[in-house]
Amino acid sequence: MEPYLQLESVRKLNRDIKEYEPHFSDVAENPLGLVIGCRNACLLVIPIWTVIFWIESKI
Repeated sequence: MEPYLQLESVRKLNRDIKEYEPHFSDVAENPLGLVIGCRNACLLVIPIWTVIFWIESKI
C-alpha cells in the first residue's frame, strides 16, 4: 500500500470516529437509553433463536 493511500485511509477513519463521538456522549448522559437498547436487542434474539432451532429440528 502506498503511503498516500494509507494516509487517506487514516484520515477517513478519523472522520468516521468524529462522526460517532457525539453518540458516545449521548450514552454517557442517558444510560437508560443504553438499557432500553440492550433490552430491545435481547427481545429480538429470542425469536431469532426460536426460528433457528425450529428450522434445525426440521432438517
